[in-house]
Amino acid sequence: PAELADVAATGTASLSDLQKQLPRLARVALREDAVANTGDSTIGKFTSFLKSQVGTRSLEPQQGDDLDAVLSRIESALEAADLDRSLAEAAKLSDPAKQTMGRWIASLAKLNGARQAVRVQQQQLATMLN
Repeated sequence: PAELADVAATGTASLSDLQKQLPRLARVALREDAVANTGDSTIGKFTSFLKSQVGTRSLEPQQGDDLDAVLSRIESALEAADLDRSLAEAAKLSDPAKQTMGRWIASLAKLNGARQAVRVQQQQLATMLN
């Protein structure tokens, strides 16, 4: 399959690599989001400054459409090795967050495609052997 040929030729990040990279990228995306969404008020600017400096983020899956919630669900799915769900959540990211995490998302998609191709090959082999 093309997905496996591509991985064989160029390689791809492992699940472990992607899991290790996500926290840093999530903090960067959250910091950039906080700066981009700074309100004109003094309180808005102060809140944005604190968010960008502290870099806190949810570590448990959260409900909602805000960036922190989406990132928490991506991480939860990734920890469960559910790459389909992780990619589905990544599709919900804002455009700036997608840009920040673009290479990471592409690596996730490449790994997911390769894993799916392996599953198909395994099923075809099992069918032929039965």
